[in-house]
Parts: sequence; C-alpha cells; structure tokens
Amino acid sequence: MNFWEIRQAYLNHELNKYQLEEIVREGLREGDGTLKGLLPIFKIEERDYKKFLNFLHAQGIKLQNLKNSDQSQNRSDYSQKK
Repeated sequence: MNFWEIRQAYLNHELNKYQLEEIVREGLREGDGTLKGLLPIFKIEERDYKKFLNFLHAQGIKLQNLKNSDQSQNRSDYSQKK
C-alpha cells in the first residue's frame, strides 16, 4: 500500500477523512502499532516521515487517538474472549 497514492486519492476527494483514518488504523494493526512501523507498510521513506506526520496533522487526524482506539478495541476483543 503506497501512502502517497492514498494521499492523492484523499486530495482528489476519492476518500473522505473517515476512510483515511481507517486506512491508517489498519496500518497500525498490520504493523507493530507504532508510527515508525507504518513506514514499510505504507512504503514511506524514512526521510519522508515528517512529511507523512505533517500531512495527517494538517488533516486533523490525531494518530494518538487512532492508536488508543485500536488498543481499546484489542482490550475489548480480549475481554469478550474470556
């Protein structure tokens, strides 16, 4: 998954903010749950890490909220399995 293609689709209004958040949330689940862990998943070069974060911030996407919601979902899933 190439984040820069996702970004372009968002800028072209082919994706909405909710969809963009879901893509990032899925990347967090697929990776190790860290923001740096998103780089290989989204094919982002290390030198573009700040550009990636700045773009999400400019769109009002709070990565900490996405990480927290994913962690709370994991806790919820775990408690339901017991």
